[in-house]
Amino acid sequence: MLEGLDAVPWHQLHHAYGRADDVPSLLRDVAIGSETVRERAIDQLFGCLDHQGTVYEASAFAVPFLAEIAGDKRTPFRWRVWVLVLLAGLADGNEVSDGRYVLAARAAVAKELAVLLPLMNERGLDVAIAWIAGNCGPDGNPALPRIGDLERSEPAKGRRLAFAIARGLIQAGRATATDLTEAAKLSEDFSDSKEGIEPNDSKRALEEIASGELNQYLK
Repeated sequence: MLEGLDAVPWHQLHHAYGRADDVPSLLRDVAIGSETVRERAIDQLFGCLDHQGTVYEASAFAVPFLAEIAGDKRTPFRWRVWVLVLLAGLADGNEVSDGRYVLAARAAVAKELAVLLPLMNERGLDVAIAWIAGNCGPDGNPALPRIGDLERSEPAKGRRLAFAIARGLIQAGRATATDLTEAAKLSEDFSDSKEGIEPNDSKRALEEIASGELNQYLK
């Protein structure tokens, strides 16, 4: 597991707190550590690779290894979901980020979709991967057929809405007005934070609805 991790020149890369030479040990801790060690490591990975929505030079390099951890069934389900949530964040670096790192991180995540797609057969992971694909925009297209199938199979609740918003972001760069209205009904936080700007509103709606659906798995 994590073959090639030490071949990456982490000491030459940077994250939120400086040199990224601590990233390999953090990834290994998430992959094989105890519950306490995993919790500390995932918290630190969020802090250094996706710091308050900002992505960094090292972020893209960590993506293949995060995808591998998420796909390994030996990793407890809770931590697989946490890793997918981190990948969703890495696919959507904020405006404070260096534009080069935003594009690199998103491209790295989109490249891993082929590896992640089989995980959409597991409830919970399916919503997380739809979130990732939606944040990839048009590059999330490989996930579109499965997202469509899941959307059609779900009742009109949070899961269906997460798939619908993800589909809209991939196909049209935004969700429909109807889906955003439904998101506002389900999430007071989204209702209060709507800006009237796209794709910001659609991505925020997807974040709120998907994270609400995933919360049961993250505890």
